[in-house]
Amino acid sequence: MLVFQEIDASETERRRQRNRIHFELAVPSDLARTRLATTVAAGGRLLHESEDRWRIADPEGNEIVIVAGA
Repeated sequence: MLVFQEIDASETERRRQRNRIHFELAVPSDLARTRLATTVAAGGRLLHESEDRWRIADPEGNEIVIVAGA
């Protein structure tokens, strides 16, 4: 499922970046941490973590959110 969300207006620095699409990857809860670890091992960076959600970036700065509980 694809859902469009607006970026918070207070995040002015992120709004200036070329990455303007917000992707969320919903995965089963039991696989979420494995997907996160695989992504970081492949060169990704963990930018933010909250309960059942991890925002990560690839080496070029493109972001995606892994969501547990699909």
